[in-house]
Amino acid sequence: MTEPIDFDAGTINACSAGSPSQPQTMATDLRPSGVTAIGVLSGIGEVLAILSSGMFALQLVFGAVFASAMNPSGDAGGVQADYMALIQAVSNRFLIPNVAITITHRVLGVCVVVGAVKLLRRHPQAATFVRRIFLALIVFELLRLISNVMMQLPIYPVTQALMEKTAAGQGNGGAPPAMMKTIQQASMIIGIVFTVGWLTIRLAMVIWGRVYLNRQNVTDYLAGAESKTEAPNWSMT
Repeated sequence: MTEPIDFDAGTINACSAGSPSQPQTMATDLRPSGVTAIGVLSGIGEVLAILSSGMFALQLVFGAVFASAMNPSGDAGGVQADYMALIQAVSNRFLIPNVAITITHRVLGVCVVVGAVKLLRRHPQAATFVRRIFLALIVFELLRLISNVMMQLPIYPVTQALMEKTAAGQGNGGAPPAMMKTIQQASMIIGIVFTVGWLTIRLAMVIWGRVYLNRQNVTDYLAGAESKTEAPNWSMT
């Protein structure tokens, strides 16, 4: 006959302390909705941003060729050709900053996509990686805004002069110069509002993402994946 096994209180307490409860494990296994939102939205958004930066790179290299091909014939074509030549001169002056911005944008975009995949795959260090990339994105967007403003300042009087030449060339049959100036100013204001609005939304999303990924439930969720990779140590004495 086998003797009954005697479990003392210390053994029972040690076993209960060493094994986590089932509800707590299930809670940490549930992916927070914010992690899904950040992973999906940032991944898709940066893929589109990478494609747009590629188009911007083509514009930097072949901008003059495209402009000459699209010029109309006659006096209007001559005015537009002069305008595009001045625009290209301004672009050439900012060529090095624009190339640096394009390369940096693509590198950061790839890093964001990698971080999004890490988040969705529950990589233990994903939150730290993405928060650092988001911080770099905030700095990059502010520097790019400053660069764009510096580039647009010399272009504005060129655009205004083109509108005045176009109105004068149309004579009495065209719109008066005052109307052309109003249209140009309105288009500039719309462009500024759109740029500032989009930048505000983008920065707000990135800042929210950094704050959210620092929450305790996200840390517990990602830490749970790391603890699962460790094999349990069951020893019998």
